[in-house]
Amino acid sequence: MNKPLLNSARPWLDCLHQEQGLQKLMEQAKTHENRTEQVQKALKKLGFEQLAPQIMVVWKSGNTKELFLLVSSPTLGARLHHIIPSLIETLNQDKWVLSTIKVKVRPRPSSSQTELEREPPPFSGAATLAWQSLYDRLSPNSTIREAVAQLLNGRKTKQ
Repeated sequence: MNKPLLNSARPWLDCLHQEQGLQKLMEQAKTHENRTEQVQKALKKLGFEQLAPQIMVVWKSGNTKELFLLVSSPTLGARLHHIIPSLIETLNQDKWVLSTIKVKVRPRPSSSQTELEREPPPFSGAATLAWQSLYDRLSPNSTIREAVAQLLNGRKTKQ
């Protein structure tokens, strides 16, 4: 079980156990969306709008003076650490009461997922000609010829 995910979901689950749970849940979702937009506006104001799509804002219900930002890479996290004081100052100008911002790196997807999504590298022109030459020399009912055909159809050629 993913313990951080379970911990972040617990306040949402607690809402559902209360009498007007869905209403409170919707209010928290709207608050989270509003705060996320404010963080994105603050990043834009500081000149770092290109970072906004790569940052996920996480809110802990217990401590309103602390903000968590999840990033996709350690490099982005290091870059973000440099602007944290300015980001806190900008957000506090918008009537926030923030004392700290913590940056955490999101875990990467498992290798099986990334291998499926990854596109094979393109062939050079010479490689394409070599594979095509091999394809032409193989007998028409050969399983190797079929495999080479699939290889040629699945790969692009470098321009």
